[in-house]
Amino acid sequence: MRTPDRLSQWLLDNASAPIRYRVIRDILDGGLEDPDVDHAREDMLSFSEAKKIASRQQCNGSWGNGIYAVAARKTTGTERLHESTLYQLGRLVEYGFDSGNKTVESCADKVLIPLLNPENNTLWELSYYPERHPDLLPFLRTLLRDIALRLLCPAGYNNHTQVKEAIIRGLTELAAFLNRAKRQPIYRQAGGKTVMVGGVYFPTHHFLRAVAHAGWVHEIPEFRGLLGMYVDFIGENSPLPDYYLLSKKGALRHGHEAAFRSKEFYLQSPSILMQELEILARLGMVERTEQGQWLLDELLAHQDGDGCFRIPEYRKSRSFDYCMLEPYVHGRDIEPFTIDMTFRGALILHYLNYLV
Repeated sequence: MRTPDRLSQWLLDNASAPIRYRVIRDILDGGLEDPDVDHAREDMLSFSEAKKIASRQQCNGSWGNGIYAVAARKTTGTERLHESTLYQLGRLVEYGFDSGNKTVESCADKVLIPLLNPENNTLWELSYYPERHPDLLPFLRTLLRDIALRLLCPAGYNNHTQVKEAIIRGLTELAAFLNRAKRQPIYRQAGGKTVMVGGVYFPTHHFLRAVAHAGWVHEIPEFRGLLGMYVDFIGENSPLPDYYLLSKKGALRHGHEAAFRSKEFYLQSPSILMQELEILARLGMVERTEQGQWLLDELLAHQDGDGCFRIPEYRKSRSFDYCMLEPYVHGRDIEPFTIDMTFRGALILHYLNYLV
């Protein structure tokens, strides 16, 4: 493990167990053989919120018997918001849970890896849509595959055979999308709505997040170049319109999570600013786009003399899949959002080689 710099030491002195563990593992490059990593991991696994989430895992390996979003009361008898596998396992992975943990292993084996099978028709709560819009089945398969990849890759499965095969399929689809977009429009108007041209599906943001955690992809020049072309395409065409998926029985609104947003949006939504900047930093694409450079400049503008990132937490500013790694502690004079943002900022600077 490297000697902590001033910012890392501040986090080790003030942050919660999950952040301390991830600072040692992800920023200071501590290995599993390091006793400091082992002790920090034990503290992280004993973190009360992590234990609560793990205890709610269903026998089938999921949370809430759903992947993307569920009506929690109907499936679990509770009112817990976002009681689904994406949100709950995503939080555990953010805390530092990985493939060496039985909770993650159970979900991977029973739920996520089976979703990588392109012939799999087990669509969990999204089975509502194939019944009413059967022609959207290919899109739904892709969506759930990408959500599975998004959870598996940061949890240490990025070199798993089926994961690698699914990522390569996704990259092939990405190349086909870019080739199609060069030759002809990908949108058209139907019934006053913007819809995707038949047979075209925009790559999901879940897939890009998964690839950002798959280091082997970035080591292959063809794949790295393809990702660069995709980021360029997003930068050149943003803002992209919200769009609908058109089926024989109607249109379904899908939104446009891939587009870069306005500066005003990011200033009001600092958690999304951090999420998108981290993805670009992991991909090595921050300096490739004007948007990435602006996001980095905005982050650095909020760094104080102590190195902390003090970004105001606007009400309702957090995205659906953002979770605070730092809990509120009564009586403490350091805002938990400041600690959380400082860790995420330090992680981004680490990927950009700003920390030595």
